Amino acid sequence: MSAEYRPVFAIPFRDIDKRLEKHGIKVDMSDHTVRLTGPNGTLFATPEGGGGSTHFERNLRADTEAVLNAIQTEYGIEIVDEDDPRFWGYASWDEMENERASRIADQRVVIEGSSPDDVDFTIGWLEAARNAGLLWHDYALDNPEADELWDKLCSFNSLYEPLNHRPDLDFGAAAMAFVGKWFKNRASFVLDVSWSPWLESFCLMMFAGFFVLTGDRYQMTIPSVIDVTKVHDQLSDCLKRMDQENLSLQDVFATLTWREAKSLEARLMYMDVAGRLADRAILLGG
Repeated sequence: MSAEYRPVFAIPFRDIDKRLEKHGIKVDMSDHTVRLTGPNGTLFATPEGGGGSTHFERNLRADTEAVLNAIQTEYGIEIVDEDDPRFWGYASWDEMENERASRIADQRVVIEGSSPDDVDFTIGWLEAARNAGLLWHDYALDNPEADELWDKLCSFNSLYEPLNHRPDLDFGAAAMAFVGKWFKNRASFVLDVSWSPWLESFCLMMFAGFFVLTGDRYQMTIPSVIDVTKVHDQLSDCLKRMDQENLSLQDVFATLTWREAKSLEARLMYMDVAGRLADRAILLGG
């Protein structure tokens, strides 16, 4: 689980070098990664755009404020994270919203979790995902059409063209990614179903019972039983319906617009935790 940063104006990757050491930053350079270590943590710099700029990333547990400050001081360029529209190349969220609204697909799903301090839930959810991955792997060995269905599902996502760019199904990796997104906002997270690389994993995990629709959002849940045969059959039925009705994968989910999703995400984030969890229990029939 990590946090990512970009400069608001390009900093060529070749310029991330020993000059930062005068700010008290240890610089370890290699061809494709520069480790920038400050007093409390390490920031990793990698090339972006063919090396024309630089992408920065840190472990969520690392405090790299001193490193980021040093970069901003040395290059005179502000560094922003994913919660700033400039990270995505927009001057404002309104500009980003207007541009994306011009696309045919402007769809999001909101996923709510338990308390991020609920260790038992988090461990149980990740363990269940790992178990689901093992069960699917064993099932696919005896049923090769299972992997063929996964490939067909991925074929609807333009991110995975050509074919050899399509990922293997990995419930565990997907679960880790979703937990990282959930921990970041501590209540819920938003998945952009128009271009997310995790969309197909979300779909299968929904079929397996890891996500349950409750009104305008999904809930993270630990399935009591993981039936991979049922997951296979639901995936097969879903793909047949998509073919018959000329649907996209986005049409399978209960979606909100970007503005609606961000509004709901903010409301859940700032709710009293006890009240939110009580509402969540009611939605889940508890």
